[in-house]
Amino acid sequence: MNPKAIRAYPRGTFDRASTQSLSKLRSLIAEAIRDADPYRSVEEFSRYRGDDIPALASDEIDDERWRLRTAKAFGAISPWGRRRLGKLDAEAERRRRRTSR
Repeated sequence: MNPKAIRAYPRGTFDRASTQSLSKLRSLIAEAIRDADPYRSVEEFSRYRGDDIPALASDEIDDERWRLRTAKAFGAISPWGRRRLGKLDAEAERRRRRTSR
């Protein structure tokens, strides 16, 4: 075994890169699963209350359900996120029943 092949990159190159990548990944995940702030805007207030759900396209509902389920899987879902996920699931089920008739 060639010892130079093992040390092809300077020590710590991948450690620093992975730490920076994880930090960026964590911030992206946090932004994707953040709770709605009802004091930020009218749209955020509507989202906070769940009033926006009937107007969402099916793809948007599926995307948001996926994001919230991912947060739940990692133990990062808030009580608001749990309530929103329940409302999104109910809306998706209602639409499925309506189209299957």
